[in-house]
Amino acid sequence: MRLKLSFAVLIALSALPASATPILSVSPVTRTIAAGQPFSLDITVGSAADLYAFQFDLGFNPAVLSATGIVEGPLLKTAGSTFFVSGAINNAGGTISATGDSLLSALAGVNGSGVLATVQFMALAAGSSAINLFGVTLLDSALSGIPNSTATGSVTVTGPAVVPEPSTWLLLGIGLAGLVRWRWRQV
Repeated sequence: MRLKLSFAVLIALSALPASATPILSVSPVTRTIAAGQPFSLDITVGSAADLYAFQFDLGFNPAVLSATGIVEGPLLKTAGSTFFVSGAINNAGGTISATGDSLLSALAGVNGSGVLATVQFMALAAGSSAINLFGVTLLDSALSGIPNSTATGSVTVTGPAVVPEPSTWLLLGIGLAGLVRWRWRQV
């Protein structure tokens, strides 16, 4: 009898839908950009169920990157009106803290995957920077925490290409012409 009961419980548990843990990540995961160029990275969530609100902090290497802004992504807006807080950018410390978004009315949260926010950067100098998400909080429509995990990204900044400016060639030409003229006078 116990074997039948254990088997029945096992069958019942296997019939429950499996819920994946939402993963917050940086998209694209890796990026290569030239120094002096602006670029953006998306902060995405995958496999969200009843996502009503979120908050996260982001870290980067301030010797390589400078954050210039952060804007709301489209995912939460698909369910209704939202309240977005872009957070505080600290380029000296290499952080963006307390970025968050929440739906505003009593309704169900969103399901699925999508962009939560887009971060704009300026590539400062050659080097590499990890893009780390930390302090992540996801809430469902009952304002209960949603277990989650994070994935880091990385940005490689290459040095600018060395291209002689026209003035360099002009100065070289003037110098050579002067040298030829001086040589002519010597003869």
